[in-house]
Amino acid sequence: MTIFRKTILSLILSSASCTVMAEAPKNCIGIRASFQPSWATSYGVKTSVRSGYMIGVIDQISLSRKLPFYLETGLSFTSKGYKIQGFDNSSTTINYLRIPLAALYRIPIGEHVSIQPSAGVYYAYGLWGRLHCQDNSINVFSEKSISKNDFGYNLGVALTINNFYIGVQYENGLIDIAKNDLIYPSQVSMLGYRSLKNYSFAITLGYTFNIK
Repeated sequence: MTIFRKTILSLILSSASCTVMAEAPKNCIGIRASFQPSWATSYGVKTSVRSGYMIGVIDQISLSRKLPFYLETGLSFTSKGYKIQGFDNSSTTINYLRIPLAALYRIPIGEHVSIQPSAGVYYAYGLWGRLHCQDNSINVFSEKSISKNDFGYNLGVALTINNFYIGVQYENGLIDIAKNDLIYPSQVSMLGYRSLKNYSFAITLGYTFNIK
């Protein structure tokens, strides 16, 4: 009798598992738009936060036939930056093309609802950027003040309802983007112009198209 019960339970669980797997798409294309507050650190000291945004497309590719495990990549335009207040009241805007690469897992919590934790890395290439300080406006790339290359990691979690997507993500730059201090060249420890690393937090809305 015990063996019979175990067999029935095993068949039920196997059937449920197959249902989840059958519903999991092999490939997904999505559009995303984010409100993205960003800031930087200089010698471990945090700057003030600057409002930014991100917009782009993503591609989720299934990595397993049995589990809803995906590789996510894509291309987006993102506007980051930071503010410094207290001694020069400057504001820096940096606009990037960004390519993410992340591992993502879908956890179904209903017929049309899932939670999607993710973790990965990103590479961003600077298109243009400006530093505004008092009455001065400086192109940070043409003046070689800030590197065009940025690289870091990101952690996120999202809720999907049918094809609608809402998520949050933390992004941490790993490389020093500062190259040449245009404001205080003789003072190497001034906040905001040396040893810079990007940080951001994004609140994202989107829509996903499932491709079987």
